[in-house]
Amino acid sequence: MSKKEGVIAAIILVGAAAAVAVKFCFFSDSSAVATGSDKTDSSASDKGYEYSMQLANVKSDCIPIYINYSNDQLDSGNLILVNRDHEYKGSNLNMVSLTDTKTDSYTISQEDMKLDSQMAQSINRMLDDFQTVTGYNDVIANSGYRSVDTQRELYNEDIEMTGLTTSDSVAPPGYSEHHTGLAMDFAVNDGYCSALRDEGEYSWVYENADKYGMFLRYTEANKEVTKYKAESWHFRYIGAPHATIVKKLGMPYEDYIDFLKEFSFESPFEYKYSDNEFYSIYYVPAQQDSSTTKIPLSTRAVLSSDKDVYSISGNNVDGFIVTLKIDSLSADYNEDLITMYSSMNMFGSEISSADEQ
Repeated sequence: MSKKEGVIAAIILVGAAAAVAVKFCFFSDSSAVATGSDKTDSSASDKGYEYSMQLANVKSDCIPIYINYSNDQLDSGNLILVNRDHEYKGSNLNMVSLTDTKTDSYTISQEDMKLDSQMAQSINRMLDDFQTVTGYNDVIANSGYRSVDTQRELYNEDIEMTGLTTSDSVAPPGYSEHHTGLAMDFAVNDGYCSALRDEGEYSWVYENADKYGMFLRYTEANKEVTKYKAESWHFRYIGAPHATIVKKLGMPYEDYIDFLKEFSFESPFEYKYSDNEFYSIYYVPAQQDSSTTKIPLSTRAVLSSDKDVYSISGNNVDGFIVTLKIDSLSADYNEDLITMYSSMNMFGSEISSADEQ
């Protein structure tokens, strides 16, 4: 068993001391819920899903309602993994022009720069706050969305310049996070457009990016896993609460995707994001023999009028990740254990922390 596997097992088995509180639900045949045509709720239809219940009065959150989710969405969502091993073949339909949406707290390097709308909003909030705290407005949004053709040009230029057969600093075309619109390279307007670095007042960005759903993707500590050199300027958006969890666990993102596979609807990963915001997170493997995958959700989530109560993201590998807001945590939840695992360096050389760069 590897160190990483050992830690995951320890988290699951830690019981009453678990920071990752695991809530087990047991089902009898009489309480099964399945898809059908008995009932369809408007809140679910608004999300684009169809579901129905066989039971008239289901109240327990341990009893799932299944929605049919298209496997075509495997490469869609904030949590997709894109790296040298996993090509991005999707298309982000939520792109916006930064020229039209940016605030005055930063500049952009090109007028036609596009980015995922959620990441654009998060950058606005983060750099607005950065300016309020430091008085600086000289950060540059230097590179957001890139087409495959643009990536091919950059990759070929790097190969020609280095003389190598492959690049360890530029992703091959089709395999760059920039294709997703969920990544941004930052620079500083110092007369040279220097790369953003974790130093001086700019350290604030590294210390606080996770609060805005972003994290430093490529570090010196995780380069053996990511297969890229450290990049102090490249931030990836995955949203709340995942960016904070990744930071606290100190995992490369590749390992975080594997880590989440240990959790299911019956035994989810619970996380306290703030004093009044709690999450239940779990993985659902894609059904290989079907064009859709049945995603289990709690009754409360499906019937909620709040469209943000849950989200489903493909992982661009083999399944889907459900992020569900919950009203309360399990009685045995201990929020200190994640920090303990991180401080004990239990993931060995795979640890990656923006605070240490």
